[in-house]
Amino acid sequence: MKAKTSVVDWSGNYEENCIQLSKHLGKNKIRRKLFDAIYGRGSKPRSKKQLMAAVGLNARHGQQAQNQLDNLARYGLIVRDDNDGSTDDTAAILASQSDL
Repeated sequence: MKAKTSVVDWSGNYEENCIQLSKHLGKNKIRRKLFDAIYGRGSKPRSKKQLMAAVGLNARHGQQAQNQLDNLARYGLIVRDDNDGSTDDTAAILASQSDL
């Protein structure tokens, strides 16, 4: 798969870029909680199960959490990596901060 080539000039248009990223973050409560858990104090790469526990979601909200993590990753707000044994739960994907 080809890597994305950014066409956004991060050195200019700072205000417009912040507005665009905040629109992608949106008003969804679960998405905002997950984003805060990733970028909050003491953040580190975490699996979906660890993120759900950190924000107080139970197993029945698993698909909703996955949808919101997919949305954050689609717009480049977080980065998804494969879990190569770095967490001992059975989650396959780790979420971490992007290079905003």
